Amino acid sequence: MCRWLNLPRSSYYYKASELISEAEFEEKVKQIFFKSQLRYGVRKIKHCLATDGIILSRRRIRRIMKRLNLVSVYQ
Repeated sequence: MCRWLNLPRSSYYYKASELISEAEFEEKVKQIFFKSQLRYGVRKIKHCLATDGIILSRRRIRRIMKRLNLVSVYQ
């Protein structure tokens, strides 16, 4: 490495994680939503996915639900 280049060590060794498309998770989110009889929202879907070992953010799940026009029943 060059002396004149002040690059943080963490940036030099950083390896970007592999991007996974949201299309892979759409079917899983849709299954959980319809299995709950249109009742589960983002938080409960996130919990169900986490029990299956799939970690997604609530924002990502919300984006998938919006794309699929899935709206939970609420009072």
